[in-house]
Amino acid sequence: MAWYLDSVRIFPQTSNKTWEQISAELNPLGGGSIIHNFGHKEEKRNVNAYIVGIADENALAAMTISGIFYTLSGPYGVQDYLVKSVASDQVPFVTCQSLRPDLADDSPVFIVDLELWLDE
Repeated sequence: MAWYLDSVRIFPQTSNKTWEQISAELNPLGGGSIIHNFGHKEEKRNVNAYIVGIADENALAAMTISGIFYTLSGPYGVQDYLVKSVASDQVPFVTCQSLRPDLADDSPVFIVDLELWLDE
């Protein structure tokens, strides 16, 4: 199944998730540690993927300033995420892209790192 972030077609290379608990450790003078738990942070997902075309790169960049959640769909289902950040590097020396047959062969290819925060 193809991966999409909203309407942008992405070709993931890696995808990882992190979960984190908010805790504080206190060390009283009498010895021993006291741990206080204050809840947890929502899931964060980092995706490294290829995208094709300047329009898709611009669409991802726009997602970082909208403040709304976007749907990530793929083989693992559908979830809504806030696009926290996007880092983009153009792949050098690509003379003929074949990832997206609907786009021109000479369309630029980018590697993007997406930081996504789950909407729960």
